Amino acid sequence: QTTRYSIAVSITAAVTWSLSSLMHDCWGTSGHAMVSTSSSLMKSFTTKPTAQKEEVESTGIARAFQRFEGGFPCYPGEPHLMDLSPAHEGFLFQRPMKVGSTTMVGVVLRLAHSRSPWLKDDKKRGRKCKNRAMHGSALSMEYDKRDRSKSFLFSLLRHPTKRIISEFFHFYVGTHNVEP
Repeated sequence: QTTRYSIAVSITAAVTWSLSSLMHDCWGTSGHAMVSTSSSLMKSFTTKPTAQKEEVESTGIARAFQRFEGGFPCYPGEPHLMDLSPAHEGFLFQRPMKVGSTTMVGVVLRLAHSRSPWLKDDKKRGRKCKNRAMHGSALSMEYDKRDRSKSFLFSLLRHPTKRIISEFFHFYVGTHNVEP
């Protein structure tokens, strides 16, 4: 038991250290992402910093990214529940493990169905708005090739220590009956 606990603590410390190093390297004093934009993938995920001090002071809400000004990105989707192929338009959810993503997938699917103008069309019965919400890397889903004017890309975050503990209990304690 002590060995397993030590391994979990070591993994947690390593992940926390890695994320701390990454945050130190990527975040400037202004609080906006300053990630290198040398690759097309990174260009897909970064935004230009904006002067939002007045908005934060007036509303009390801090924003790291510009507001999404486009309408709801609803494009004809597939008739089946989930498609595993990459998408370059629509409602795109980068789904990390153990952050509440299953709940968010339910929200994404509900939005994709309720916002679809094709649900009542007999010829396109059951068509929903195009969306992607599977586990996997942004690279495998080709989000770097997405059309920014026709897509909304988002994800969820969770404190790294809580996330690794949740993953340990889910995949080892719950699945393999390992003593915590």
